[in-house]
Amino acid sequence: MGSEEPHNIELKVEVESLKQELQEKQQSLEKAWTEAENQSNKDEAEICRLPKNKHVYETLGKKIQALHEEVQSAKTKAEKMATLAEVEKKHSLELNKQLMDLSKKQDEIKKSQTLLIAKKDKKINELIKNMKGKEQLLELQSTKKLNLSLEKPEQTKVQEVSTENIPELITDCEQAMIDCRVVFTLGHK
Repeated sequence: MGSEEPHNIELKVEVESLKQELQEKQQSLEKAWTEAENQSNKDEAEICRLPKNKHVYETLGKKIQALHEEVQSAKTKAEKMATLAEVEKKHSLELNKQLMDLSKKQDEIKKSQTLLIAKKDKKINELIKNMKGKEQLLELQSTKKLNLSLEKPEQTKVQEVSTENIPELITDCEQAMIDCRVVFTLGHK
């Protein structure tokens, strides 16, 4: 949101500047139109007072036509500027909405990752606790085996301790730690 917010502010400032420029041009255009009409009326009044000279009529007609063309050109430019300002305004609003949507999605992802990390932490703690319990059991059985062998040296065979589950438990614990690191790493990108 950081780098796009100044861009949105710049766009808003530019839109406002374009609106103000458009308003000034429209006022200038209205003033030019009024002046052109006044000039046209004055020219027509002068023509009526002047002797009927074909050259004068043609010159004044050309001036009037040129003024009308300038007014029309200014109107067209003002309309284009108004259209451009409106397009920029819509674009700015659309970008702002997209930015808000992205921010919401990012917040949702962070919450989801936090919950996932908490679950993985809980699973790791459970596995560690389970592993410690198995280790204690193994130590207890080893101690009993040692005590039995010390008490009865002739008896060399003592019941084997079941250690089949220990590698599986260690593997589960390692995998849970890897999963947690991956989730933690993704959460900090």
